[in-house]
Amino acid sequence: MNTDYLIQHVSTQLKADVYQYTPHGELVYTLIHYPTISSDASYAVKLKDFMLSIATNNIPIIATFNQLLYSIVTTPDHVFLVGPVRMQDPIALKHSAPDLGIKSDLVPLCHLHHLIQHLLLLNNLYSAEPITEEVLRSSNISVQAEEDVKRHFTDVIFHNQEVGRMHFPYAQEIREMSCIRNGDIDQLKKSWNEQIDGYFGLLAEDHLRSLKNVSIAGMTLACRAAIEGGVSHEMAYSLADSYIYKMEELSEPQSVQRLFRDAELEYTRMVYEVKRHKSRTHHPRSSHPRIELCKNYIFKHLHDKIYIKDMAQELDMNPNYLTELFYRKEGITIRDFIMQEKIKLARNLLMYSKYTYSEIATNLGFCSQSHFGKNFKSITQLTPKQYREIYGVRDYIQ
Repeated sequence: MNTDYLIQHVSTQLKADVYQYTPHGELVYTLIHYPTISSDASYAVKLKDFMLSIATNNIPIIATFNQLLYSIVTTPDHVFLVGPVRMQDPIALKHSAPDLGIKSDLVPLCHLHHLIQHLLLLNNLYSAEPITEEVLRSSNISVQAEEDVKRHFTDVIFHNQEVGRMHFPYAQEIREMSCIRNGDIDQLKKSWNEQIDGYFGLLAEDHLRSLKNVSIAGMTLACRAAIEGGVSHEMAYSLADSYIYKMEELSEPQSVQRLFRDAELEYTRMVYEVKRHKSRTHHPRSSHPRIELCKNYIFKHLHDKIYIKDMAQELDMNPNYLTELFYRKEGITIRDFIMQEKIKLARNLLMYSKYTYSEIATNLGFCSQSHFGKNFKSITQLTPKQYREIYGVRDYIQ
């Protein structure tokens, strides 16, 4: 094993000093990455003495001081000291290092995962029993957060029992998610008006932050329910991203609640449209894996001109077989489905963006604005201009 090369690799990747010792503490090799950081001759001795005092055979140990991390790897034939490296955010570790006189702002930043991978490399190349990342993490990262959670959980349960307070029942959540999954808009609205005793959990000390956290959790459930109802997972995830992004900008609890309800309603409408299309074509929703891959390909390329031969090549299928399979499972041709999805996206752009009709046509891969307008009207019975005038949000079309 070329140990010198390995040390050079680790030092270069982590931008950190690396020291190699014998199991008895005798210095074998040193690679100083930044001489200006550790020029004090006594620094290496202090570091070695401290790290050896906390070392554990076969498990690398990490110690921290002021966001600087020092590591020791002990194997049957070698001892490696690595550090310092600097974390961007504080990390709760079990071991605290002394102040070794290093100015933290001189030390390059390093990701914890990157450090761990290289410590595992040093350890597992020279140990008879390699260890996993999980073992290394559990041996070094403090469990204080887990203990705090358990303590808080005990306090919450005790307090709620004392005052007779309970969360909203699980049955209510099931009803709402079932409405979304089935595309039942009327029943969803009725479920909102049900008088049910209960409360939302406190997910942060700040009331607004807590309400946003609750709403984001609920939006995640709604997103999954919509996917189960037949909505494309990319479409559902992207909608969730948009709602959550907007929610972070809100500063009033009432606005957060309204936006969350709007998200649930929008997901339900999307499922309703999917199911209405299925009922018209008398084809149940397909679960064929190739069809789902085909739809994902279409969604990712809605801004391009989509050719069936390219899609078939991507999916490693015969174009004719893919075309026949899609129609048999979905009750619509691939070309019609592509056009349907492009027009669906165009409707959103007409309602919520300032893009011109020509820009929308170009962005969605139509050969001309007239070609876009012709296909748009054939599906919506309205021209793009009529659609924007009727449904466009005023802030965008003025």
